Amino acid sequence: MNLSEIIADVYFTVGEAKDNSRFSETILKTLINRVYQTLSLSEHYRYSLKESVVTIPVTALSADATTGDLTITVDAITGFGKNRKILITDNSNFEYKTISSITGLTITLTDALENDYDTDSYVVLDEMFLPWDCGYIIGMTIWSDSNSKLTLYRDTILDRTYPKREGLGDYPTEVYFLGENSTSEGTFTAGVGTDTTKIVCTSLPSTESDYYNGWLINNTTRKLYSRVSDYNGTSKTLTMQKAITGQVSTDSFELIPKLKSFVVYVSPDASISIKIKYRAIPAELVNDYDIPQYIPEQFHNVLVFGTVTELFSRDPNNRDSLAFAQVFEQKYNMLLSKLSDSVQNEDEFLSWDNNGTVGGTTSWSLLE
Repeated sequence: MNLSEIIADVYFTVGEAKDNSRFSETILKTLINRVYQTLSLSEHYRYSLKESVVTIPVTALSADATTGDLTITVDAITGFGKNRKILITDNSNFEYKTISSITGLTITLTDALENDYDTDSYVVLDEMFLPWDCGYIIGMTIWSDSNSKLTLYRDTILDRTYPKREGLGDYPTEVYFLGENSTSEGTFTAGVGTDTTKIVCTSLPSTESDYYNGWLINNTTRKLYSRVSDYNGTSKTLTMQKAITGQVSTDSFELIPKLKSFVVYVSPDASISIKIKYRAIPAELVNDYDIPQYIPEQFHNVLVFGTVTELFSRDPNNRDSLAFAQVFEQKYNMLLSKLSDSVQNEDEFLSWDNNGTVGGTTSWSLLE
């Protein structure tokens, strides 16, 4: 069922006309999306479980840098980008700086260095983004090719701090979750090849494919938003999760991370990878043709029953309405029970890489 069909089923179920202001289409869309999001993030729901791997890049200085310099030259720039905060350290001195721009292997900083650094020094991008649809983290696996260490956290909340596990050494020790990063990459003009589903823009700073995945596109010409589902760094093409009606070349747009971020402390001296397992926030159902992503088709009626329950619960002084709400709440719960029973259990989902291999590296798990 798509959104239009779900709305039609709600109208049919409650026996109301589409033009009834009490049950306007706008109200129904809001309630349907509320039920959809609540279901996807509920504790025992499994269809919204996802995983994503992010890498914290570390690179060495390829040339000495001195106090007052505004640029540093490094061995590699993969993963680094404009407006990102980096740590520069030689394990004695350290400082945090913000990247103004990158040209080749040269990073320009927004303000000058406060210390001298030689080629034994390294640069860490230790603030990383969570997936854009990350609603509730179930587990995090952290591993490093240099020391083969892993930590797994489960049943976590985004604003918590995690103590290190004894026996794993100094690193990684803790994960800190930060707020949402809303620093704009800048305002750009869509180029030739742009249509309602993609933007081509040769002036985008990053040449790294997938770099902008999950970022927010704010088309200021159309006053509409979307997310980047894929980025081709060679052609500078942003593929969008949702089409933007009327979008053409010459449209102006902003590119904004708009993503929650986290840091690993102590900052690593070699690149580490983090596998995140989480329960996803579903994309809002907006267009008539939108189909619920995390509900199997045979269970789409769960949104109808949940929405009808919400509708009649809005009138607590009407006994008939409350009785109707209770009937459909029972139908909703029965369907939800069948939905939960039809998928794998959480223990199976979480037992990944237990005493096994992650990214080619031997690892340990807290699920032992």
